[in-house]
Amino acid sequence: MMRCECPSLWKESIVIPLNKKENPTVPTDFRPISLTSQLCRIYERCLLKKILQHLDTIKFWNNDQHGFRPKKSTVTCMLEAVNDWTESIDEGAQVDVIYLDYAKAFDRVPHEILLEKLVEINLNPNLIKWIRSYLSNRKFSVKVNNELSTQKHSQCGVPQGAVLSPILFGIFVNEIPSILPSGIRCKQFADDIKIYTAIPKSDTIEDHETLMQSAIDSVYLRSAFFICFPRSSVFKVRLLAVTFCSAIMFYLLRLLFYTISLN
Repeated sequence: MMRCECPSLWKESIVIPLNKKENPTVPTDFRPISLTSQLCRIYERCLLKKILQHLDTIKFWNNDQHGFRPKKSTVTCMLEAVNDWTESIDEGAQVDVIYLDYAKAFDRVPHEILLEKLVEINLNPNLIKWIRSYLSNRKFSVKVNNELSTQKHSQCGVPQGAVLSPILFGIFVNEIPSILPSGIRCKQFADDIKIYTAIPKSDTIEDHETLMQSAIDSVYLRSAFFICFPRSSVFKVRLLAVTFCSAIMFYLLRLLFYTISLN
């Protein structure tokens, strides 16, 4: 530990594929969860506390990130977005929403760029050295039906299921709102991103379509530069147009949001 090195045994993991769908048929229907050393997990929790304290001290998190943070959740993420949407609907506008979801997000984080980001936020140099050691030369085996595969080396990514992985990934994607064009709002929960814009009746839809496409391009190009896999599968996209037809549901959610805020 004094040498800021992670023991080799702590860098070995057993990957358990968990079903993401009811009847999985292809490898992408499974979520790879890494079972790591219990001693390593205890030590990671100690480091996690230090990292979180540092991030709070420098006020690192963007206000639109609802993952990895106390008193934030998928519920607060959705409610804040719904509140923005209903306010726009109140003003007679349409709201266009794009849902972005990184494919295999944790598996695709390039180590060197992540470590550069840790340097940029002035994390303790010894801690960065340990994380570098922790991420390098990792080995894993896949376990299915009590059968264990041969060990393979992990070239990039953070092990899904490890204690430090969520916070490291959060640091990696925290800058997304800052690269969006003016007029585009954003809400994040880990690797799930909602970008949206209000279209007043006086504006043309075509202008806002161009703006939304510019936002998608910004996220895509930045992600394609960072992610260490082919760019064609960086993320999945879903579109939702919020209009008066769905206003009743959003008003009910908005009422819930205000109730939670008062409590």
